[in-house]
Amino acid sequence: MKSSESHNCEIVVPDDLAFPEYANAFRILPETGDDCILEFLVFSAQDNRAKAVARIRVRADFLRSVQHRLSEVLKPPDQGQRLEVREDGLAVSKDGQMVYIYRPPVGEEN
Repeated sequence: MKSSESHNCEIVVPDDLAFPEYANAFRILPETGDDCILEFLVFSAQDNRAKAVARIRVRADFLRSVQHRLSEVLKPPDQGQRLEVREDGLAVSKDGQMVYIYRPPVGEEN
């Protein structure tokens, strides 16, 4: 699949997945052949531990598609908007005004 390829189709979400799990970290584990495991985690800096909340097996080349999509979503759409990865989270500002910021959960330090 080309990284720029997109499909408009119905997506069925089973009842047991209706409420999404929270994740604030991920890791990629190499597997045999062309596969790898993509784990989504809840990381606690306070406890220095992480809990896997979802694990999926994907082809390693699929990660390029993920990277491409993320770069499309995270790039500023215009000259006045800026994405900044900060110590206290992820911030997006437009013309110098804060639009939104992601911060780790209360009590969690980086």
